[in-house]
Amino acid sequence: MNGVARMKFRRLDGVAVGVRCPYCNKPIHFVKTVKGHQMPCEMDLLQGDGVKTLVTSSGVTTRKAGPEVWGYEPHWAFCKFGQKGGAK
Repeated sequence: MNGVARMKFRRLDGVAVGVRCPYCNKPIHFVKTVKGHQMPCEMDLLQGDGVKTLVTSSGVTTRKAGPEVWGYEPHWAFCKFGQKGGAK
């Protein structure tokens, strides 16, 4: 499965919650993007600062999100094991 573990999760207001990353065991949740993909994200809702990439709860991904954007940071930005190539 290309290094991606199948995970069971439940939905709460359209957001999949209640899972941990199979690589680092950190709690994460999934947001359905506008293209229909499930994006693993950090749990904390953050306000944009002009630097971060955020995924809104409606599934819009915004790079260098400004202060008017609230969303979740993608988990791949933090998981050293889940990045391309996996842990070596």
